Amino acid sequence: MRQHGGLSDEEQKALAKFPITTLDRLLSTPAVRKHIGFEIKDNKLRTNLPADEAIKPLKRIALDLTVGRDGKKVKVTDLKLVHQQTDYIKTIDASDLPDLSKAGKTTRAIEDIPAAEFKTRPAKQKRTKKPPERLHIIPKGCQLKVTNNRIGEIYTELMSLRLATHRNAIAVLYRVFTELSVDHYLAANGTGLKYTKDGKTYYKSLKNKIEESIALMTAAGADTDDFKGIKRALSNPNDSLSIDLQHAYVHNRNLTPSEGDLVLAWNNSEAFFGNIWK
Repeated sequence: MRQHGGLSDEEQKALAKFPITTLDRLLSTPAVRKHIGFEIKDNKLRTNLPADEAIKPLKRIALDLTVGRDGKKVKVTDLKLVHQQTDYIKTIDASDLPDLSKAGKTTRAIEDIPAAEFKTRPAKQKRTKKPPERLHIIPKGCQLKVTNNRIGEIYTELMSLRLATHRNAIAVLYRVFTELSVDHYLAANGTGLKYTKDGKTYYKSLKNKIEESIALMTAAGADTDDFKGIKRALSNPNDSLSIDLQHAYVHNRNLTPSEGDLVLAWNNSEAFFGNIWK
C-alpha cells in the first residue's frame, strides 16, 4: 500500500506508527475477510481479486487506523469484539470496497501480486543530475564577440582545446588572451599602455591595466559584481586567477596547472571579459 496506494506525504508519515496488532485482530475475523474479499491460508493473506480492487479496503482500513475519518481514528478498543469489527467493516463506503464480481478463480498471497498490475506505480527516485563534464576552459554557453582577428583566434583555440590533455597550452593561452583583451579595451577607450616616470617610458603591468579597465567599465555603468572574482585575484597571490600564478604558468618549469584552477579562473573572469567583448 505504501508503494501502490497513492498516499499523500501526510498519510505516508502517519503510517510510520502503524498499529499492526489492531489490523491483525481485524483480519483474523472470517466475516471481515469475506466482506472485503480475502482469506487466510498457511498464515498468508490471500485474495482472488485483481490488484487495484484488493488494495481499496486495505487502504481504507489502514488510513482509518492511522489518519482517521473526519478526524476520528479507529482505536483498538473499537475493535476488540467480533460484532464491533463487523459493524466497523460495514461503515466502509462502497467506493472503498472491492468489486467482488471481478474475483478470479484462484487466490494468491498479496505479496505475490506483481507490481505491474497496480495502476499506481511506486514513485521513482529522482536521480540527481550530475553537471555535464567541463571539457574546455570556456563553457559552451559563453559566446564573446571578439572582434580582433588575433585575439579571436586565441579565443577559438581556447574553446577547442581539451582540459584533460592540453592544460599547459590552455594556461599559457589564457594568460595571453587576458592581456591582449585588456590591451584592446584600453586602446579602444583612448588609454595608453605605457606610462612615463622620471623621463623614462615603461609598459604598464598587467595588474595595473586590469585595474584601469575595471575603473573604466564601472564608470561606464558596469555592475561592480562582475569584477569581484578578478579583483580578489589581484590582491591574493594564491588565487587561481592571480597575476603571479598566470606569470608562473609561463615562466616556472616546476608548476603544472590543474584543470580545476583553470576552470575556476575562467569562471571568475568571464563577466570581466564579457564587458570587454560586448
